[in-house]
Amino acid sequence: MNLNKKGFTLVELLAVIVILALLIVIVANTAIPAMNNAKKKSLETYAQKVMQKAKENCAAQEMSGMGNMCKNSTTAVSCCSKLTVAQIMGEENSTYSGNMTTSYNDSMGKITAGCISDGTNKVQIDTTTGALTKDSSGATKFETGACPTS
Repeated sequence: MNLNKKGFTLVELLAVIVILALLIVIVANTAIPAMNNAKKKSLETYAQKVMQKAKENCAAQEMSGMGNMCKNSTTAVSCCSKLTVAQIMGEENSTYSGNMTTSYNDSMGKITAGCISDGTNKVQIDTTTGALTKDSSGATKFETGACPTS
């Protein structure tokens, strides 16, 4: 009798499936953190662009005499109103959302409050420095969630 064995045994197929599953787990454990870090870096870069544009917009409003006056606790300071990221950047369908408030000092606007989010992570503006908040190591501090709308 001539028995031609063609194909793979069940044990061979299971071995291949197990090896593929292990490779997928290894790749996923490497790729997912790298993608999350890239998203955070992108958010940080975009937040810095928004901050720069908000400062420039505020300074331009002041130079043209269109800045709003608002009361500080001790003195009247010239300031720009609270704007959304879409208003600042002129983008309606942006991946990012949030808002920013600027005030005018010297020849440039200063960020006095703000938050920018990509829907997963957000960065806040440090009200004393006008820069992105930092953690204890000096790196940009990311928080989970979206920015408050009010």
